[in-house]
Amino acid sequence: MVAFLAHIKSRSCLTPEAGWDVLSNLVAQALTHHSQKPQLDLTHEFGVHHLLRGSPFKKLEAEPSEAVARSEVFNDWTSPLPKLVCVILIVPWDRLELLRKDRSSPFPRLVCNIIDPNEGQPKTTAFESVQGAWGKCTALEGSDGTYIIKEGSPGFRDDTGSDLILSFWVNSEHVAPTGITVSLSLLHTPLARYQYLQELGESLTLFSAGITDKDDVLVLKNRPTSSPEPQQAQRLAPPAPVVDNAKRCYITVRANKESGSQIREMMVRLQVKSESAKAALARGVKGSMGQVGPCTLDVDFARSIYRIQFPYPILSSRVAIEVLTETHEIEVFAHISTQLSLQAGGYPDNLFPILHHTTPSPWNIHHIHPQRLPLINIQERDKLKWLILHTTVQMSDRETIIQRTTHSMKRSANEVLVTVKKSLVTIIQDYVGLRQGPVRSFALTDTSHGYYCFIFVLGLRLDLANGTVIIDAALVLPNLKDARAMSPALTILNNSGQAFMEVRTRYHEGIAWKHLLPAFVERCRTWPHRASCEYKTTGGIPLGVEPEVNPICSCGQGVGLDGPE
Repeated sequence: MVAFLAHIKSRSCLTPEAGWDVLSNLVAQALTHHSQKPQLDLTHEFGVHHLLRGSPFKKLEAEPSEAVARSEVFNDWTSPLPKLVCVILIVPWDRLELLRKDRSSPFPRLVCNIIDPNEGQPKTTAFESVQGAWGKCTALEGSDGTYIIKEGSPGFRDDTGSDLILSFWVNSEHVAPTGITVSLSLLHTPLARYQYLQELGESLTLFSAGITDKDDVLVLKNRPTSSPEPQQAQRLAPPAPVVDNAKRCYITVRANKESGSQIREMMVRLQVKSESAKAALARGVKGSMGQVGPCTLDVDFARSIYRIQFPYPILSSRVAIEVLTETHEIEVFAHISTQLSLQAGGYPDNLFPILHHTTPSPWNIHHIHPQRLPLINIQERDKLKWLILHTTVQMSDRETIIQRTTHSMKRSANEVLVTVKKSLVTIIQDYVGLRQGPVRSFALTDTSHGYYCFIFVLGLRLDLANGTVIIDAALVLPNLKDARAMSPALTILNNSGQAFMEVRTRYHEGIAWKHLLPAFVERCRTWPHRASCEYKTTGGIPLGVEPEVNPICSCGQGVGLDGPE
């Protein structure tokens, strides 16, 4: 988020009345009200990373006060106290035993916390940007407070006795109060609470120690490494601002009592300077407009095009243009799109776009290497009950409401992702045998045209980096050309006693699957695309969304089916 804000700053052309200091204060105020729960102090994280990024947040650039320097945790420091310090938490090997017992489910994410008991109710600040290493953290002989990490064997899977050394950056003011506690806990997620609430309690804490406990907690100027050279808190220079070649305009955001805190309308005022444009204004010419993106509008006036970029998506059907002859200005009124539709607002009609540069690459789906991911033993179904919760909580609040209040037959194209997720849940749960089955073969079926994709599951794997699971599968997508050739194979499959399960889809969901399947293939592709690739010759991905059309190119046919599964 901070890197994104730094990029925004480099691209912004702010006026003296609305400079970066004003914007930073608005962001800080918004972060303060982000959540009523104290588990994550976003304002503090914002400040720490702004110091690292070098962004101008003057209040956080101030030097630590004398009271902080005289606090118990810093009273023995001889060097000047920096604004940022590194907190080291040394977690004994045996405090992770609870996590070692259950290796079948996804490993929960760990966070470090600083707990301040001095504000009535204890205030907990969580830190997710944490570095870890197995070993011992010891002082370097002959140095002035430099520590090094003597790395040991990875202590999670065997009894090596290696401690877990965790380190993170924090403002020095944050650890100065008396009674501060540093802890290691699980990130609060529905799955983590379901699995570990009984053993760890409401806070899901694995280990904690006082800030002044030198055996378990160290507060250092720099981050220790395995070499005598520690890591310093580097402040990265923000990118140089862009040259402002654009025409300046003023955007006014409007609201009313009926809409409450929601924004409904925006107004942009453009100044025209050429004599021909002023003459056109005097004649009452309003010009024309065209929407070129969700937030972008082109106004064509007197042979000049003014491109306006709004901060929110707009509806082209509710844009009005007015002219002010006395001040030589054009006013553009735009209503915000309250329902982000794929058919309105300039959005693409593909939920899962694939960038087609030198090689196709999914835009919003992360890449994976299936053969490197651990295979889950689905025979131990009693240990896989967590999959039910894991797959059912993938719906957002909006999607949950849609799922509970509308039938799949009545859902619009904008709600199709709910149905796609439901089909994915069915495939995962029925392959494992949690609901029925187990089943290894599935057929996506259009209610009007029949089968359009066969999914032969090879295994269920843990996507460790993303805390989820994936289905490792082979796809067979029949089309009109080879439909007859597949008929004998389907007969053999039906007679084998291992019949496939039909996953029935409606019209809009079928189109979504036609977009999703090529993205799923490209995310794990290990083969090159041929010069004659259909993606290149047709210039489009997918190749089609009709039920009888195979949306995937033929470059990967038969590739990757030589594994033990």
